[in-house]
Amino acid sequence: MKIGLFGGTFNPVHSGHVLIAEWIRCEIEIETVYFIPTAVPPHRPDDKSIIDIKHRCAMVRLAIEGNPHFKISDHESNPGSVSYAVDTVRAFKENMRLSKESIYYLIGADNLFHLAAWKEQETLSELCKIVVARRPSVAMEEIHDTLSDRIIVQTPLIDISASDIRKRVSHNLSIRYMVPPKVESYIHSHKLYGAGNDR
Repeated sequence: MKIGLFGGTFNPVHSGHVLIAEWIRCEIEIETVYFIPTAVPPHRPDDKSIIDIKHRCAMVRLAIEGNPHFKISDHESNPGSVSYAVDTVRAFKENMRLSKESIYYLIGADNLFHLAAWKEQETLSELCKIVVARRPSVAMEEIHDTLSDRIIVQTPLIDISASDIRKRVSHNLSIRYMVPPKVESYIHSHKLYGAGNDR
């Protein structure tokens, strides 16, 4: 059995997230991809743009609804708690009794520039296989030398960012197709990211 672990703030989860996760799942033949919203990202502990974890988890559930290969994990969702990838991978590995060859940690290529600063980065590489999704803003040849034990998947280059979505919402601009329909409805019904503000 192969599992994928896809951590992030998902603020909000968008169409790029789910498409890339599905693409990687098919390419590597992963049985289940776990989306893991983090309550407090260690590299942005004081970021005021990150909304309450309960809303971000709710949106992830809506985004992955109907895909039997996608699940959400609340492992990093404890409010106010900072989580680290290496601890999460270690917990999944021990709880599910999986080998390194069965656990795939999904990251975007832009994260590779900061991987050395991650907690126990070398240990993370020993516990799982790191799968890298291409990003439009990253030239892969710039980071080729750091990828000796990484798996690069030739994913579609989708230039959607959560920050752009938040900005568009706050300016009452459409985010249709940038996020799954039910996520769009959730954002507006709960007035997240300044939705519904008069401008």
